[in-house]
Amino acid sequence: MIDALRVWWRAFRHYNHYGYRYIWLNVAWITFSLPIVTAPAAWAAFVTVSHALYNGQLAGFDEFREAFKQHFKRGLLMALLNVVVIGLNVVNLSSYSANTEPLVNFARAVWIVTLGVWFMAQIYLYPLWLEMEQPTLWGAFRNALVMIALNPFFTLTMLALYLVVFTVGYFFVALWILIIGGVMVTTATGAVLDRLVQAGARAPLPDPSTPPEVTDMDIT
Repeated sequence: MIDALRVWWRAFRHYNHYGYRYIWLNVAWITFSLPIVTAPAAWAAFVTVSHALYNGQLAGFDEFREAFKQHFKRGLLMALLNVVVIGLNVVNLSSYSANTEPLVNFARAVWIVTLGVWFMAQIYLYPLWLEMEQPTLWGAFRNALVMIALNPFFTLTMLALYLVVFTVGYFFVALWILIIGGVMVTTATGAVLDRLVQAGARAPLPDPSTPPEVTDMDIT
């Protein structure tokens, strides 16, 4: 739990350091996600830019657009999988909502856990993809499930904090356009990088206040 809170604190410092860059990227993420089926590709693009920023590289909309193109077809597959997994579980929960039999209660718990694991697997998916030498969708998804299994309390804390963010977003819809995506992507990327550093699988991250490397691509 403490490790997850530390990740969120570092993500807050990281987000604060880049300021308006994440706000404009949040708008791009929402815009590119509007067709719904493109949402996974837009999320992958957002993660790509955040991953670069975490590593001290100055990235922006050009990198976002290129990553969106790269992940477009792969994103369509993820969109289809989301329809199947989320659709089946939501339909099951809805269909048996009034049933309180013990077996149905057990099944209901399985469906809820499945949705939680599916959501967190996608949170970890693309940051892990970017850390793989030879990335594949299945390989990254498998690694995401392994990360969940090895860090259950860390993941539960992350999920609980996301639920708090989503609850706030429910009452203040405008936050989705400007901020919530940035909160999600910085914490998702930060969580994966933190776990990899703790496991000795990668070098420590630069300090959030370290000036980034200057490149041609800028959105501000």
